[in-house]
Amino acid sequence: MLSILGLRMAALVGLLTRRYRHLRREERVSLFADLVGSTALAERLGASRYQSFLNRAFGEIAEQVERHAGAIYRYVGDAVVVTWPLEADDVRAGNCFRSAQAILDALEAAAASYVSDFGAAPRFRLALHYGPVLAAEIGELPRKILYSGHTLRATARMEAIAKRGGHTIVASEHLLNRTPLPNGLRAQSLSSRTFQDKRVEHALVSIESRG
Repeated sequence: MLSILGLRMAALVGLLTRRYRHLRREERVSLFADLVGSTALAERLGASRYQSFLNRAFGEIAEQVERHAGAIYRYVGDAVVVTWPLEADDVRAGNCFRSAQAILDALEAAAASYVSDFGAAPRFRLALHYGPVLAAEIGELPRKILYSGHTLRATARMEAIAKRGGHTIVASEHLLNRTPLPNGLRAQSLSSRTFQDKRVEHALVSIESRG
């Protein structure tokens, strides 16, 4: 597994070597994690305390993502978008699924401290999928890598489907067929839940801990 320093260096090398100077097509796993009940929390806590609450939760998530060789792509409001290269050894080892469960476990372990400080603990809903993205540098100071394409949008739609069904972690069978679940996790088919990704219909599964 890559170290946190190794992950940051890998991202830096990608920019320094100008790997993404020209548009590249890559296959990537994406994870979309969205805070549950964010509107009510923001109204109850107020802007300043809500920002502190969110920043602490994002820090917990970032730690688990980095431990499982992922990279935080960006924060969108109260959601986090994470990616892994599909062909990476860590993806083949199931680390995208481990990361999702580790995020939930870490937040649960820290729940009491959040309740003490904020009167509520953070709960996130997660979705995982994979597919093609277009990657390119954008901006000048600083330069960043921009991913675009239907895969990231489809992952966000999956999270919305999970919300309607009351599921905490969902994944596409498309990803599950490419990356077997690690020990300790199980998948349950959601036969009535499907979503479209570039006119292709995909089935969904719910990911749960065996413990």
